Amino acid sequence: MTSSWRATSAPTRTSGLAEIKTYADGVAPWKPYIQPSKQIDADNDGQPDDLNGDGKMDERDRVLIEPTSLVKDAHETGLMVHTWTFRSEPYRLASDYKNDPTAEYKIFFDLGIDGLFSDFADVAVKARSASF
Repeated sequence: MTSSWRATSAPTRTSGLAEIKTYADGVAPWKPYIQPSKQIDADNDGQPDDLNGDGKMDERDRVLIEPTSLVKDAHETGLMVHTWTFRSEPYRLASDYKNDPTAEYKIFFDLGIDGLFSDFADVAVKARSASF
């Protein structure tokens, strides 16, 4: 079961997908609207934890949470989903991906995206080939 997805403007909420379908064939939401992540505070000190212990806070210090229903909702409305922007640098990857950018692509391919934008096309093609 997926959680409902959150967006900041009404046209990108589930109820707005039908309206988008009247003028577009697809949507291109930012990755966190499909696969969110969050910071954690396991030691309850009121500060997010530095999960990798490097003294900096970045994506490596975030954990994935339940995927949203955005891809499913868009597909049910007849819309394609292309998401953006995939990067390969470890500091751009949530801790769950273990510094492996192909692990991130696999999650999104498994969620059913139709396409993506990447700054590392070679990694995207390799990940797609491994997923299909």
